[in-house]
Amino acid sequence: MIQRIQSIFLVLAMAAMLVASAFNIWLGDSSADCATIVNSLNIGRLCGGEFSTSKNIIYLLAIQIAFALIALYSILSYKNRKRQILLGGANSLLGSVFLLLTFFVTKEISETESGGYGLGFFLPLLAIFLNILANRFIKKDEKLVRSLDRIR
Repeated sequence: MIQRIQSIFLVLAMAAMLVASAFNIWLGDSSADCATIVNSLNIGRLCGGEFSTSKNIIYLLAIQIAFALIALYSILSYKNRKRQILLGGANSLLGSVFLLLTFFVTKEISETESGGYGLGFFLPLLAIFLNILANRFIKKDEKLVRSLDRIR
């Protein structure tokens, strides 16, 4: 059911994770017209308007897509709240793995070059937070249904 608040949170989490794939995770300060850019697909250098890839990290994009698909499946399995809770936990774990991997990928670059995290790093944080909120409301629904079953 889309009108439940947890479904809205899951849709927003899915959208945040997919939109994050379009933005840079880390952007180095341009020194001598060259800057290091990390996005969900690769690590590369932007020199004079030309982008050269130095390392493919497509597994980050795969994790983002998997997060979005699990959130979508969780929305569609609204009749089975226990499965939704399990999927929400798996999604939180997957989002945490994504953040750890991005941190380790950018750590080695940030040691040699100054720069900062971009929107592609902070939107997954928002997605994980929204996923946790959705899981909380799913648990609240499950608790309500169990209490109504006891009354009958």
